Amino acid sequence: MIALWIGIGVFVLMGTKVALAKDKLPVNTSSDFFKYDPLFKKYGAKAGVPWWVLKVFSRVESNIGRDPRVRKGEVSSDGLSWGLMQIAPSRLNVKNLGYYGAVTPAELNKPEVSVDISSRLVAELWKVYKGELQWVVKAYNQGQGNTDKEKKGLIKGYTGDYWAKWQRYRTELEKEQGEKYV
Repeated sequence: MIALWIGIGVFVLMGTKVALAKDKLPVNTSSDFFKYDPLFKKYGAKAGVPWWVLKVFSRVESNIGRDPRVRKGEVSSDGLSWGLMQIAPSRLNVKNLGYYGAVTPAELNKPEVSVDISSRLVAELWKVYKGELQWVVKAYNQGQGNTDKEKKGLIKGYTGDYWAKWQRYRTELEKEQGEKYV
C-alpha cells in the first residue's frame, strides 16, 4: 500500500483521502465507512434508538469494523470484547435484552448479530438513563454499575477519553451526513 503525506495531517492511500484524528484512527471517506449503515438503521429502528448512535459506537469501538483485530475475528485488546460493536459476552446477560441466540465469539463477529445485540443494549441504557446520551455512552463502555456509581459521585469513572472520542466521532458523522444529531 502506498501512502503520501500531504502536509496538513492528510494521507492519500490508493486514491482514498484519510485525515488523521488525535487518537490516530483514520477518518475514512471511502465506501466501507457506510457499509453497515443499513444494519444500524434496521436495528436502530427496531430497538427505538437513533441509528447514528449505533454507528458512532461502532466507530469508537472498532473503527466500523476496520480494526485489525475485528477484521481477523480476534478478541479486542481488553481480552473480553468481540465484533463490530465490541460486545463483552462475559459481562452481558443478553437474555435480559430479549436476545436468545448464541453469544459466542464466532456469533459476535457477525456484524448483524453484533449490531442487533448492541442496539438492544443501547435501548435498555437509553431507558435507564432517560436518553441522557453521556450516561448511555459511559454505561456502554464502563458498565451500568460503574456509571451509576459515577453519577452518585462515588467514583470518578474512567470514560473521559471514551466520551471525548465519542463526541468527536459524532461531530465527524454530522459533517459527513450534513445533519445535526442531538
